Amino acid sequence: MRYGNKPGFKFWPVLACGGFSLLVGAADTVCAKDAGAKAAPAQSSTLRPITVADTIGMTRLADPHYSDGVPSEGRVAQFSPDGKKFVIVLRKGNLEHNVNEFLIYLFRTDEVFSSPKPDLLVTMASSSNRDGVHSLRWLDDNETLAFVGEEPEKTAQVYEFNVRERKLQQRTSHPTAIRAFAITGDGRQLVYVAEARPKRLSEAERQREIVIDGQSLDTLLAGDSSYRTYDWFWTDELFSQREQNRALQIFTQDPVWVGDGEDLHLSPDGRYCIVPTTLQNNGPAWWRDYTPDDESEKMSLKMLYSMKRRSRERSNSTFLTLIDVEKGTSKLFLDTPMAGFSSIAWALDSRSACIRSYLPLDTADAAERKARSKQKFSSELAVPSGNVLRKLTDEEWRAKTANAPKERNVAITIEEDLNIPPRVYAADSKTGKKNLLMDLNPDFASLQFGKVEPVEWSVTPKLKVKGSLYFPPDYKAGQKYPLVIQTHGFTENLKVKGSLYFPPDYKAGQKYPVVVQTHGFTEKGFSMDGLNEWSTVYAARPLAGKGFLVLQTYVVGDDFPFAHFNDDQRFGVTRIEAGWKFDIEATEAAVDYLNERGLIDPSRVGITGFSREVATLAYMLTHPRHHYAAAIMADGFDAGYLYYLQTGSAQDIWQYDETLGGNAPFGDGLKAWLKESPGFNLDKVATPVRLMVDGRRNVIGQWEWFAGLSRLGKPVDFILLPDGDHILTKPYERQVAQQGMVDWFCFWLKGEEDSAPAKSEQYARWQELRKMHEKGAVSAKAN
Repeated sequence: MRYGNKPGFKFWPVLACGGFSLLVGAADTVCAKDAGAKAAPAQSSTLRPITVADTIGMTRLADPHYSDGVPSEGRVAQFSPDGKKFVIVLRKGNLEHNVNEFLIYLFRTDEVFSSPKPDLLVTMASSSNRDGVHSLRWLDDNETLAFVGEEPEKTAQVYEFNVRERKLQQRTSHPTAIRAFAITGDGRQLVYVAEARPKRLSEAERQREIVIDGQSLDTLLAGDSSYRTYDWFWTDELFSQREQNRALQIFTQDPVWVGDGEDLHLSPDGRYCIVPTTLQNNGPAWWRDYTPDDESEKMSLKMLYSMKRRSRERSNSTFLTLIDVEKGTSKLFLDTPMAGFSSIAWALDSRSACIRSYLPLDTADAAERKARSKQKFSSELAVPSGNVLRKLTDEEWRAKTANAPKERNVAITIEEDLNIPPRVYAADSKTGKKNLLMDLNPDFASLQFGKVEPVEWSVTPKLKVKGSLYFPPDYKAGQKYPLVIQTHGFTENLKVKGSLYFPPDYKAGQKYPVVVQTHGFTEKGFSMDGLNEWSTVYAARPLAGKGFLVLQTYVVGDDFPFAHFNDDQRFGVTRIEAGWKFDIEATEAAVDYLNERGLIDPSRVGITGFSREVATLAYMLTHPRHHYAAAIMADGFDAGYLYYLQTGSAQDIWQYDETLGGNAPFGDGLKAWLKESPGFNLDKVATPVRLMVDGRRNVIGQWEWFAGLSRLGKPVDFILLPDGDHILTKPYERQVAQQGMVDWFCFWLKGEEDSAPAKSEQYARWQELRKMHEKGAVSAKAN
């Protein structure tokens, strides 16, 4: 097996296993004998600064929800049905080969307090944006694992691995990548969702006219004239496969909507499967009778009802479809809003399914109807009719959905915090005994870590938020440092928090340059980049190692009154506008807070915006209250006119209008856009801006800023990662993004350049931008 097809890539030794290639190598995680061993990285003069390569090579839990910031509880280990064995799936980036490696380790439950050595079963490596291993589960024989796996330059398939025979078998041979699957406990019946096969058009078909009615501009320019707006979900096909027989496609009236690694719900006997499918237009009129108590769900329903869809456009809301696997037919199973995102568990006899969702309003009992309109219920539904049999208590729901043997007393957990890297522990729930199983990153002992401090600041006298502040390793009190703000956190809470990453050599009293990273943070989790290793515009510890303070924003407290934070409409007319403006004020208040603490040099503040936070940053740069010395905007919605015009999505258009106070950019609404929309105020930008997009289709989304700033003679750098995913996953792309971020802020906030010859062109380009910036500053001062 070889990683990639580039010259210089090394060959790795392989072991033939059941007719397939299996990567083998020494595990770089270690088993610790002393459960009380110090977990925090040591500090000494021989330690080296953290680099971007260290963040990419970090070993971490492979669970995708954990990577999204969900706590690790219940996600660390997959136990066999008899509870005697369990596996842990880890991942790490291999920068040399530009792949992500996924490692499956086996443990025996009765040995976890005897310091067992991790048994590495399989290593898969993905060269795509997909995970190399996902959706792993045990079969009923207690010795077979089934999962979706991927190898370099190959498509994802379903694999089975026998832990007793140590034999890997490829179960499917589908021509396109498999995204999700379900399998019966005996392994005989398989149902899976795969990417659609490319449609080959005849010459006559290619010459026919195209009716434009719902497509987005970027997809049309890319050559896709279909009516799929969310094409990463809507190009899926559903298949069933019985034992080693040929896979058969199952057609549904509405497209299946399943993301990579999400569950398909196959009945224990393999007869039925419940899948989410997309909704046509705005849903039935009677859905408007649902008035959820939950604010986020209330907003989702309002968005669904308010959109003005074109005739052929589908929504991104879903309902549940029941598949008769034996007959290859499908029918509507639960006709309620957002049912496709329900929790589901099958009864053992396959005659009913337990679902947590809104229930139909087809009841004559007025009180019951009102209750159903307000909240979700745990209920048991008959199969195949979908009739509600009964509601379930919380205890009944937990009992029916629990996937672990009740008699198991051993819990496998990850312990970590802002300053302590993750380690895997085994704990006895009865005796309290605990043992360290795996130190996932023993090489961190050679790195120089600065402290990370949870911080909290006020947006208004009553509204506070939280974040995390990363300090340089050599931080010195009293010194003022440059700051980088990493953003990602629209919310409607009153109290927000962040985490502050200090340089390793931080000195109290010294004022530092600062970088603010936005998009939220995990209060109890360890991160190298500041936000779950998302990478796109996050590089907290490498920046701290370069002498920056890095603020990762932000989250809010549990006491946040979501329903009432904007009762006085201080932050905007619509709820989405209020969230946007609150986000802006929370970020700007962070600069004031850190400056009042005497930590930062306010003339050297950099800031990033990613995804929805691009609009937040765009507004701050075009309606400045603070000066930002440099900024990076990556792969997001910018609240601009060109982005508005290019989208074909009713959802995007509705969110745009709501962001700009409920106004469309026509007639009287254009007046509000001219004042508020960042794209119409680019002349006010006084900050060097680096733009980055992931994927060619997204270039047009940030073209307004690139073209506008270029036309105005303002410094702008634009980077395209042609095959990048929204959250970057490939090691090389992560390096481009993160190292580019470090270099960009070092250049503008500290006047430093990397002497590597390979970067000479980059710095020649940036030096021209600096001349442009200095010329603009002189001109602005003269005026």
